[in-house]
Amino acid sequence: MLQGTLVPKPHLFTHKDDYINLSEIVRDFPSVNEVTINSPEHYSSLLKELNNELHSIPLFLKDNTGFIHIISSLDKTFEIEKGNVLMYIGKTIV
Repeated sequence: MLQGTLVPKPHLFTHKDDYINLSEIVRDFPSVNEVTINSPEHYSSLLKELNNELHSIPLFLKDNTGFIHIISSLDKTFEIEKGNVLMYIGKTIV
């Protein structure tokens, strides 16, 4: 993990996930879970919870038009809105 002012390039996976972790989670929890977002704060708390859970990986965010975004590709200008759907694989958290 990089420290200091260096920022890792965006990837599909979070800094703690790799191919082996992904394949093990998909094997153990093969379904994609979806959680409807109530607010930007709700989204942030869900991401924090998912990042702290070893057996879950947040992957996508479906916006209110139905377009699916890769979470790691979202920049700070993207507005999280009520009704967006967080999509992740792994252990159910909600």
